[in-house]
Amino acid sequence: MDSRDFKGALTIINTAIKNDSLNSELYRKKGNSYYNMDDFVNADVNYTLALNLDSTSVKAIVCKAMLLNKQENNIHATGYIERALKLDPNEASIYVTRGNIYASEGNYIDAKNDFKKAILLDNESFDAYNNLANILAIDDEFEDAVKNYTNALRIKPKNADILIHRGIIKQQINKLDEALADIDLSISINSEIPRAFWYRASIYQEKNDFRKAILDYSSYQKLKPNDWEVYKNRGLCYIQIEKYNEAIKDFNKAIDLDNTQFESFEGRGYSKIILEDYNGACEDYKKAKELGSVMADEAIVLVCEDDISFLCEYKTEHLVSKEYLDYASYNYYDNLQGVILNYEKDYSNITIIISSVSDGFLEEVGVNIGDHMKIYIDNTQKIIDNKMESLCENKLKNFIIKDRKIKFSISEAIMGGRINHGIWHLTYAKAI
Repeated sequence: MDSRDFKGALTIINTAIKNDSLNSELYRKKGNSYYNMDDFVNADVNYTLALNLDSTSVKAIVCKAMLLNKQENNIHATGYIERALKLDPNEASIYVTRGNIYASEGNYIDAKNDFKKAILLDNESFDAYNNLANILAIDDEFEDAVKNYTNALRIKPKNADILIHRGIIKQQINKLDEALADIDLSISINSEIPRAFWYRASIYQEKNDFRKAILDYSSYQKLKPNDWEVYKNRGLCYIQIEKYNEAIKDFNKAIDLDNTQFESFEGRGYSKIILEDYNGACEDYKKAKELGSVMADEAIVLVCEDDISFLCEYKTEHLVSKEYLDYASYNYYDNLQGVILNYEKDYSNITIIISSVSDGFLEEVGVNIGDHMKIYIDNTQKIIDNKMESLCENKLKNFIIKDRKIKFSISEAIMGGRINHGIWHLTYAKAI
């Protein structure tokens, strides 16, 4: 319900009060309407009137406790809970409200117990299922959280907020298609909830469907145009589809809205590298570092410095990448195409898929080539290490490269473990 619904309810309740001015329950309901409109002053006035008319009204006492909890006055809220329990220890709403008090204090164990108690007393308590699911999600009990959100939706099947919550949890447990279905349904019910588009975009990002993610971030941006983070996230999506100029526009907007977030400068810096604006990238990465980025140092070395002697600090045993292993497996097996599935640090367990032709059929066979590959890689690394050692003792010691494009290619190759590729670029730069 939005504020117009509660205002309409107030009109109906006020009419009823004119005909029955001593009805405690009408004032409690009037208080609830104000509470749901975040008008806590008038909510308190009406709850107090309800209790003045009937001091034994458990529902009014619970509402008063609920309001006090909302106002962070848990000591007095607990007093009202104790009063309600004396009157009716089997009223589910008492346990829901006390569970909320426990949860607000970080006491999730007692909160869960109270919500479960409420469900035992009333298995149609929407708030009990919903609030229990929220706490279970906080405690990373995702499967149980989904079950309780599902029960809450059984009671209120068109609750867009709960659909979003369940979708978020399903995303956490990698049920991406189910998560999308929940958030799709939520948006069909209410297309004015910004976070629905936000989380759907994040799911599309996880599925590598960056174009759909961009559309959803754009929908979110229309609803919340001053949120810097949506421009940053959309900029990252533009990078993934290689629209670097569009990415830079988004990072510019993110920085205009909040220039204290290093992620925007990192994203813009990366885009500028691709567009070969190395001076601009250098400035962005320096700003990112100033703002706290721990990743900026390597980028600064790559794009800001002319001296490349820092590359001598890199040892190939720490740099062998999956890309290099794929290349090595292809060469090692000569005419067979090998694709690395997994490998461990010491290369003792390397599994590849071998695609080969046998009796006219293409077959894929998983093969552990760890023992043989380790010898091959060790020998290859020795050759590369010797090349790098020779370079570092001689040519690279004080070698300066003014052409940032060439320098970047060399640094990126060597720092990424593609040593031979880096050495080729050094040859092109006339360093060797």
